[in-house]
Amino acid sequence: MQGNVCQALLSYGHAPFDLFGKKRELSRIGKANETKTGYSMVTTFEWRHYMEKPDMILESLRYIETHLKTAMSVQELAEQAGYSVFHYSRAFKAQMNRSVMDYVKRRRLIKASEEIIKGRNVIDAAGEYGYESHSGFTRSFRKEFGFSPSLLKAYRLSEGYLKGDNCMNPLFMENMNPHASKEELFQVLIEEAEKENRQCEILYRAYALACQAYNGQKRYSGDEYVTHPLNTAVLLIRMGAGEDLAAAGLLCDALTGKTSLTAAQIQQAVSAKTAAVLKRSAGFEDDQLDQADEEVVMLRLAERLHNMRTLEFMDKTQWKIKAEETLRLFLPAANRSGREELIAELEELGMKYT
Repeated sequence: MQGNVCQALLSYGHAPFDLFGKKRELSRIGKANETKTGYSMVTTFEWRHYMEKPDMILESLRYIETHLKTAMSVQELAEQAGYSVFHYSRAFKAQMNRSVMDYVKRRRLIKASEEIIKGRNVIDAAGEYGYESHSGFTRSFRKEFGFSPSLLKAYRLSEGYLKGDNCMNPLFMENMNPHASKEELFQVLIEEAEKENRQCEILYRAYALACQAYNGQKRYSGDEYVTHPLNTAVLLIRMGAGEDLAAAGLLCDALTGKTSLTAAQIQQAVSAKTAAVLKRSAGFEDDQLDQADEEVVMLRLAERLHNMRTLEFMDKTQWKIKAEETLRLFLPAANRSGREELIAELEELGMKYT
């Protein structure tokens, strides 16, 4: 981003090293989990019990999304889901890592922000999503995201970020041109890595191996397949990953049948740490992310985010399937990471295609 406005907009996110820090979901092991609303105790048994009800939560998310402009209460949502307020609230928090009404509030703020970015007055957008005053909306928005909603208009007009009638929402992670070439993406990756003082030699080695391994493969969009691992690696660097994990992003699905590479070959050509992460990641199905280590979760979240950003190029029959997977399996993992931009974008994309 450019200038003070853009710096202010970026400042609401967590520092890279905090991705799996203070917001880590400790309740899975029966410890107190500190949140904005206090402490909650969810035992391992309860967490797994509630996680067996993803369809109930998914239906609830759909209901919330279609009623954001109307008044809602926890009691109404619990009744709609067919549970008591107590059990519904605990199931929702176990899955989403935040209370029901905190989730509703954030979705309203995000949808209002989209209206403001498109040019609507703050007070009109706020009123449509249930806020009675400009000051009340501003206070709530600033508390959630760390900057005033009035900056959204300045952001929209900021040269370099206005693309026709479409402008990337600054509440999400920075996006890329979906059809950028592998050369353009690798240049961005190196620039981002140097900015974060990462060692780039390993990225050059991983990039060379990726270009060779994915050679000739195409994505649904018609772009070279290697652009997907490149986007994954860029996202990982922006999430605070080190060079070994970013290199794993460049080979994100190399050990899952997409290439003929082996872990031993990756270890020899790139690094032992990169090969180890990829080997561990290949051992987890999407519904086992709650058992995966932090590096594997970061890798899979970055890969899923890019897949969701480019879902429009897939067959439409896959849209709902991928969106529901994202909301049921990847969003809880993102919630436990505490990375607000990542959470917000996965929510938005999941609801868009579900």
